Amino acid sequence: MVLIATRSVVAALAASVLFVVYLLSAGPADGPQLAFANVVQKVAEVETLHLKITRGGKTTDVWTRRPGQLRWDEGGGVYQIARGARMWLVNEKENRASSRPSRYFRDGRSGVDLLALLHLGDRKQRERLLENRPIKQIKVEDVDCHVYEMDIPGADEGQTIHVEAVAGTEDLMLRRLTTTCRRDGRVEPMAELTVVAVNEPVDEGKFVVGKTLTEDGRIGKVVDAQGIVSIKPMMRRRWTPVQRCGMLLRPGDWVRTDVRGANAVALRLVKQTTVIVGPDTLIELPSPKEIRLQSGVVKVVAGEDAPVELLGPGNQRATVRGEATYRVDREKLVRVEKTPKWLTGFEGASADESIGSLVVNVDGRNLPLTVGYHKVTVDIRDQIARTVIEESFVNHTASRLEGVFYFPLPQDASISGFGMWIGDKLVEADVVEKQRAREIYETILRERRDPGLLEWTGGNIFKARVFPIFAHSEKRIKITYTQVLPLKGSRYRYSYALQSELLKQHPLRELAIDVRVYSAIPLANVSSPTHTTARTAKTKHSAQVEFTAQEYTPTRDFEVVVEVDGRDSDVIMIPHRRGDDGYFMALINPPGAGANWQRDVLPDGNPLRLLILADTSASLSNSDRQTQAA
Repeated sequence: MVLIATRSVVAALAASVLFVVYLLSAGPADGPQLAFANVVQKVAEVETLHLKITRGGKTTDVWTRRPGQLRWDEGGGVYQIARGARMWLVNEKENRASSRPSRYFRDGRSGVDLLALLHLGDRKQRERLLENRPIKQIKVEDVDCHVYEMDIPGADEGQTIHVEAVAGTEDLMLRRLTTTCRRDGRVEPMAELTVVAVNEPVDEGKFVVGKTLTEDGRIGKVVDAQGIVSIKPMMRRRWTPVQRCGMLLRPGDWVRTDVRGANAVALRLVKQTTVIVGPDTLIELPSPKEIRLQSGVVKVVAGEDAPVELLGPGNQRATVRGEATYRVDREKLVRVEKTPKWLTGFEGASADESIGSLVVNVDGRNLPLTVGYHKVTVDIRDQIARTVIEESFVNHTASRLEGVFYFPLPQDASISGFGMWIGDKLVEADVVEKQRAREIYETILRERRDPGLLEWTGGNIFKARVFPIFAHSEKRIKITYTQVLPLKGSRYRYSYALQSELLKQHPLRELAIDVRVYSAIPLANVSSPTHTTARTAKTKHSAQVEFTAQEYTPTRDFEVVVEVDGRDSDVIMIPHRRGDDGYFMALINPPGAGANWQRDVLPDGNPLRLLILADTSASLSNSDRQTQAA
């Protein structure tokens, strides 16, 4: 019995060996483990991958890194970065980074989708590809490899896409994948993907979208200007005068201040670099990280963790961290230790806090109170924007204080309202003659009541004396202004200044911005290129954009771009009646303004001459018309 059992075991082992040998000796097309799906899965499982992809005669480098990261480099500072479900299209020369959904990672997987890299097939076609088995074996650089060949229908009728893939026989790791288009007996190459390296270290910086890149390509904007200042874009011949703050800056711009007079301009580069250009100065802005000083003097304020390179004549270079002033003296870049008089005057006329500040005297020192909440409500009706700001300032001391509220109004805006909360009641201000206003203020102050006096202090700054500010309490203030948003092509832009030195130290407890748009012309799109908004809703003639944050330090100003679907007329009349009287505003769009407007710069070529004819007869009374007729 023992002998019989032993023979049975030997027979079973022999059968097992024969079965294994049969599997190993089977042709390359046998076995589900050899399906092309396993090759695709192997690619998705590697930690890092370096590929070269050739399409249309151009070869690009592609790197992938788990989990869910990809960089597709086209050279010249143009590349794509994908992270999970989002992808950024980056052009460093234009300082642009726009986002869209990513197609390189499917079903939440962390590995790259090989077929998506070459845009292969819909769902059914993908299934056919993944089920294929190898048809033969070849050697590639002395390595045995499987060869897969598959055909799928092309996008056009009668078109066939031939796919050939080569993968190692031992590890099933892809070596090469090519696609060709076959139609009417002709064969044309489409794309080729070659694996350069697997699981080799890749610099993490390749998968980072630069913080200074912006969706619309800006590198900054003008925040304050004094005297005669001009800007010339790259590859342009004409200089454009700076007539308002908020003018956008782009890579390669030249900025020039005039020789005679108190000419200066303040620029804010992304993110949070401040540049003040002095009189008789010429600078070039290659990027947000570089400033080329050709002549004159500049002050640069840069973050310690975001230095700026200041370039001088002959490739002289200085790295600016913190605050520094430089000038060009006899073709040399020289640091200025003593603050120039022009700079003292310019900074004294400029507002440091774009969102407003409430300055109080504590123990002989003027100190700004921290901002509590900041609420902004904006109504835009056919290019006319009305901005209402409610904000609070926190008195953390045990003393009752008197302070001065400073608010920098946008250059193109008109103030239309001011008020303060007295207890729980909002008291709105009345407009009176300046001297009379001061008398009323002093009278109320002597009576120990809450007065508020808003005055224009020159430039774009308004101030208001505020009393009393009770201990351990918040003083709430409301200010309203209106402005016209110029239509360029089919777009107009609303901008609200948020960046503040004070908020770097004391973040906003609460920020809420609510922008509502109402348009007689149908709306094509309403969006914020600067912030990820909490809600964006749009109908044919209205839209709403909301942004909210808590414990928030702004790193850029808030903007909304409104794009209309055509326009009714090149001349738009907006009337306003006040009792029996009234006034109107005429918005005139000059011919030649294209729909792809980006900013206010003069086009090269001859000046545009316009003839405007206005019929004023409608404003005459009946008796005047009869007299004219007689």
